[in-house]
Amino acid sequence: MRFAGALVTAALLLAAPAFTPPSAAEPAAWAAADTIALAGADGGALEPAGLASDAFGNLWVSDAARHRLVRFDAAGARLDETGTLGSENNQFRRPGALARWGASAVVVLDRENRRVVAYDAQGRRSDFVVDLAAAELETQLGRVDGVSLAADRGGQLYVADGDRDRVLVFDFAGSFQRSLGGVGSGAGAFQHLAALAAVPRGGLVTVEWLAGGKRKGRGGAPDSVTPPRARVQRLEVGGAPLAQWEFACGARAELSVAVDDEGRVAVGDGARGEVRVFDAAGAPLARIPDCGRVAALAFAPDGALLVAAPGRLLRLAPVVARAQD
Repeated sequence: MRFAGALVTAALLLAAPAFTPPSAAEPAAWAAADTIALAGADGGALEPAGLASDAFGNLWVSDAARHRLVRFDAAGARLDETGTLGSENNQFRRPGALARWGASAVVVLDRENRRVVAYDAQGRRSDFVVDLAAAELETQLGRVDGVSLAADRGGQLYVADGDRDRVLVFDFAGSFQRSLGGVGSGAGAFQHLAALAAVPRGGLVTVEWLAGGKRKGRGGAPDSVTPPRARVQRLEVGGAPLAQWEFACGARAELSVAVDDEGRVAVGDGARGEVRVFDAAGAPLARIPDCGRVAALAFAPDGALLVAAPGRLLRLAPVVARAQD
């Protein structure tokens, strides 16, 4: 599981400095800049499961329904695609989350093949980086079924294991390093872990889906119903909790997350068709409705928020309020 070539230089990006909240002016709103049609070479609309914007602004979209990876340029013109149903090279079984990795590569979580695969900037497969089904790894960790994937600037990979509510950390060569979290309701633990993203300046942001439900009243009090909620946690690289917040979400666990260079956190709620944006401490900045069935999020190099839904990608540009004279 060695990742060779120029991308190994990612290992030289060591120990990012501790994260501090941004001092720049926060966006007052996010305005729709344009909409890009997401379709493959066959003309069929994509069913996005993952989204990434690489160092050159190109867009990568995983299509879980047709087991393929499709690239677009920054303007939305389709560049190429790869993948068919299968388990061999350049084949997938329901590819999911995507993440930019190192200087110019992208990694994809091949969910049902239980592996992480790397591609270079030209869309060529580079290597199987992590084999989640490897016998040695299963002996150490048990079965791992990844539900989300993130990568930091040092080349470390983070795989969210939804069944065991933990985050598995691998180095740039694909070697297992440690496990974060575990089942629980406290800070640093997880319940129904759904998505995660790496903070560019170091650390992780995770999103959980809390199902809610009916609670029987005590002492003659009426029964109450707790609505579903999403919990967001910001963690240090080692897993120590830094902040957490919750908000009401849809009745299904269709959650996605992205973090920009300033530490702002965008959370997509596919069940409600909306995206919420928070600052690094969890203060709400924006609530963006009418986004369709949000499936994946990413931030572009120019700071635009990219929202992928079936058949389309919405590009949202940040609008910063001008100071009054």
